Amino acid sequence: MSNEDDVRQIALSLPETTEKSSYGTPGFRVKDRLFARMWDDPDVLVVWRPAIEEKEALIESGRRSSSRRRTTTTTRRCSFG
Repeated sequence: MSNEDDVRQIALSLPETTEKSSYGTPGFRVKDRLFARMWDDPDVLVVWRPAIEEKEALIESGRRSSSRRRTTTTTRRCSFG
């Protein structure tokens, strides 16, 4: 199972990514624009997507692949487990 350190390593390996707290949890940014952050639940990562079509596709794929994944209308929270 992935953990916070795994997420941090992957996120910070992306070009120009920095880590800065967001709502009291680790957040990952490019040019100070937040693209992902850990949720209060340590097993959840929030990832922002630029287009509604991408969000809808991610939400739909989450419904098909795992009942443990949670979704919202604006972000998709993916369980690491």
